[in-house]
Amino acid sequence: MPDEVMTQLRRIVEAEGAYLHVVRRDQMPMLATSTSRAADAETDDPAYREELWRWTHRPESTGDGVPASTAVQRSPRRVPIRDYAPDGTAGLAAGDGFDLGAAYTVLFGTSDRPEDLLRGGEALSALLLAATADGLATAPLSDTIEVEWPRRLLTDLLADVGEPYVVVRLGYRDTTDDDLPPAPRRRAADVIEIDDL
Repeated sequence: MPDEVMTQLRRIVEAEGAYLHVVRRDQMPMLATSTSRAADAETDDPAYREELWRWTHRPESTGDGVPASTAVQRSPRRVPIRDYAPDGTAGLAAGDGFDLGAAYTVLFGTSDRPEDLLRGGEALSALLLAATADGLATAPLSDTIEVEWPRRLLTDLLADVGEPYVVVRLGYRDTTDDDLPPAPRRRAADVIEIDDL
């Protein structure tokens, strides 16, 4: 990832009141450990497995969920990703190169107060939109902040200067194949309410 692209994305996040830490090479083992431990903890939790099953087996009429055709097959990589198809039916290959060209970032803020979390969400939205507009592929990795001990590792990775909100992998696709399966999306009218003031 070019430095100028990362600098621009950092400015976009900061304009929304949050911060973006680019994970250094020497910090990659800590990030990999954090995501791996989070995945183990969640996989061992029956409630998590039930929720995962509900999201990956949604009726088409709901317009949401994570169908197996959009899940990425498990393969060796620097930082493990959430397994959305633990039964082995994932439809997308992970690609070559173990994500060596990808940048991993931690979007964070000063606290976990509701107003700071809201700013973090706005910053994530701005980051994902700007990255997509610039032709980048993005992958938010939230499992590592969902479990306390892995989240503590991320806080340590940030040298205790902030509260981690989400990890985002950024990079350019290594293929020109645009035939990705469509992901279900709810209609805007189903999720947005407008009140006239």
